[in-house]
Amino acid sequence: MQDGTLATENTTFSILPKTKHLILCEGKDDEVFLNTFLKSDIFTQYDVEQVQVMQVHGKANYCNTVKVLVNADGFSHIQSLLIIRDADANLQSAADSVKGVFSSVSLPVPPTEYQWRSDGSIKTAFLLMPSCDSGSQSGMLEDLCWEILTEKHGPLIRGEVEGFIDSLENSGKRTYSHKSKALIHTYFSATDALIASSIGRASESGTFDWTSPKLTPLRDFIISML
Repeated sequence: MQDGTLATENTTFSILPKTKHLILCEGKDDEVFLNTFLKSDIFTQYDVEQVQVMQVHGKANYCNTVKVLVNADGFSHIQSLLIIRDADANLQSAADSVKGVFSSVSLPVPPTEYQWRSDGSIKTAFLLMPSCDSGSQSGMLEDLCWEILTEKHGPLIRGEVEGFIDSLENSGKRTYSHKSKALIHTYFSATDALIASSIGRASESGTFDWTSPKLTPLRDFIISML
């Protein structure tokens, strides 16, 4: 295909002509969260129009997506490639997985998260949710969003929601493989304006405080990219 557009497994990836900095993330919620963050007042003095956020439709697809993108016409104009993914339960496995993605297409391999590596023509890096800094923590986007929400609304709502989920789990009525998802969606369900919301829709509706200190590492690293 032409114009920087290539397809893989029924998914089309298009590098926009204005794009100089490319951020790859796991899914739709991550994509909307990051795009809304970029459009916030935090970045008004920066040309975020040069940044394109692209979801890869699941962490298993990072490698194939990057292999497709490096052959797209528009990739020659990319100055920065940043991969953001959930750390999940195994930090080392998550880091090794991302390093393998860069290595598979002979791109510079960052030695660790929150650090750029350049070959003179492109710089690469990766961040692990939820902390997005040099001291990664296990977890995912929902953990970050939960921290931002409870930071904004205080410990009371946190205690009530966590108490409810804990009571279900401790009584054996429910089991949770991703407890942070249960916490944040319970909060959404108990908030009239957010019933049936996703992380993406909540981001667009102004639910999250983009000035939160929890987002400072992510903000600073994106600025270093720009």
